[in-house]
Amino acid sequence: MVLRLPTAPSPALTMALGLAVQRSVDDLTGVTTDLRWPNDVMLNERKLAGILVQSAEGGALIAGIGVNVNQANFPEELAAIATSLKIETGKDHDKETLLNRVIAESLRYAALPQAEILNQFEEHSTYVKGKTVTVDGRIKGVTAGLDANGFLLLQTDAGLQTILTGGLRAYK
Repeated sequence: MVLRLPTAPSPALTMALGLAVQRSVDDLTGVTTDLRWPNDVMLNERKLAGILVQSAEGGALIAGIGVNVNQANFPEELAAIATSLKIETGKDHDKETLLNRVIAESLRYAALPQAEILNQFEEHSTYVKGKTVTVDGRIKGVTAGLDANGFLLLQTDAGLQTILTGGLRAYK
């Protein structure tokens, strides 16, 4: 999608789109997904969908959203960390219906004020508060919420750190 939204900077927009995908998938399929900061939609601790937002010319934002819908299997190196709606529910799902719903929800969530997006993301994610995680396999800590800009707060042995980017994984 190409979006021109004056109110949602990229970190908050990424979270708004995550909320949109979560709402769409949950409502249409009956599953319960989770949000992993900043851009993943999870189902049963495996990645179902991912979101990428980049700035473009003229103030536009390009949003790419990928949802694993009807894949029956994944390559061996991804099978333990990725999933699809078909794998989880045992049936095929209509991609066009899901796409239309994701677009509608994306426009709705992206129009929310940033503070509301961040509040809703915190409410709908088990990864944002109280979860022991690693960031890029280097930093271990317990998630402590989001700051006002949507960056992750992580309580580590060295103190509270603000995580600007990185791959978040539950620590096992």
